[in-house]
Amino acid sequence: MFFHFLRLPLWNSLYNSYAMKHSITSVIVMALAIIIAGNCYAKDKKDEVAELEKAEAQILKLAKPYADRSSWAEENAKALAKFENIIKKNPHSLDYEFEDIKGLLVEIVESEDHNLRFYQWDTSGGTMMCYTVWRQCRKPNGKVETVQLSGGKEGECSGYKREITQLKAASGETVYLIKSFFKADNFSGSSTLEAIKIDNNETSNVKFNRNGKTSDKQSVSFSNMSGWYFRTNEEGWTWLMCYNEDEQNVYVSLSDEIPFNGNDRLEQLSDRYDIYHFNGKEFVYQRTSAGYWLHFYLADYKYLEVIGEIGEHTIRIDRMSDGSFRYASWKGTADMSTMPSLVVNKGTFDENSHRYTFVNDEFSYIVGVNDNDDQIISLEVKHNDETIKSFTKNVRVIVY
Repeated sequence: MFFHFLRLPLWNSLYNSYAMKHSITSVIVMALAIIIAGNCYAKDKKDEVAELEKAEAQILKLAKPYADRSSWAEENAKALAKFENIIKKNPHSLDYEFEDIKGLLVEIVESEDHNLRFYQWDTSGGTMMCYTVWRQCRKPNGKVETVQLSGGKEGECSGYKREITQLKAASGETVYLIKSFFKADNFSGSSTLEAIKIDNNETSNVKFNRNGKTSDKQSVSFSNMSGWYFRTNEEGWTWLMCYNEDEQNVYVSLSDEIPFNGNDRLEQLSDRYDIYHFNGKEFVYQRTSAGYWLHFYLADYKYLEVIGEIGEHTIRIDRMSDGSFRYASWKGTADMSTMPSLVVNKGTFDENSHRYTFVNDEFSYIVGVNDNDDQIISLEVKHNDETIKSFTKNVRVIVY
């Protein structure tokens, strides 16, 4: 009888009214709690930003001007030590821009999602890079980890992180592709490519797989750095260890023995690449070929000799496997990814005059380069030994 009474309409109405009042009260209490928590978080965040702004101002007061490069790190030791202390102890520093000291005291490179950042500065004071490098990352659980990768001292010299590219793994995790550069002196250096994943326990490498053999990173060492810059018509640094998002391919730069000053043979960048495809789990070797920015018709060559713009044409000369040279030209502003307007094979090079000669039926194309063979300075077009076009240009002087 009692349970039957509980099912009566009057009792149900009273019960529902009571439950509704308490439900509304609970919602209001929860809403107030969220608002209070949000205000507290905003206040805490505001306090953290104010603390970081104050610390940055103190660092600026300690920082010394960039007058004497050899003693810069020593003179800024206090400022850099304070900066290190801030990023180690304050996890909110990962979200702080450090606008006033970025570029002045510390170089900062970070990922697009702001979950990975590198702080770095050169402590060597010489021609060889010796970078102090700190890595800061936000783990999936929200915890910020700050670790030193290089101490910037003798025996701990490191290059700097130039670029971070984000990829998505098949598992949904973010993969960070990191490009680094190291300068051994004014003439030689190296570049490295590695990929990492960040989880709650550790930061792990994504492997490069070449025919079943795996490695954590890919590196290339080379000489004649400025020569590479000029030989590639000032485009070469963007080709170094690059990633093609459309293909999800990494282009790992290669070096080759290339003549320098007509006599010596040095390991120089060749404009040839080991191509690795990211399959969502690892980078798998596909082939060795040219860069994706060069038309596939020209993909077969040993190494790049020189590229230049002259006479409203872009000219590219490659050394072939048989020792001969190939001439390719594009009209106007046409890109090298398009089919060239002219290709001439079996060219020769005169080391005394520093000229390449290419013969195409009744026409000859003679390309002059400067003494270091790094820049095109002239183009002469002949028809039956009669000059019909001639172009010259000034080039930058390369100092080694």
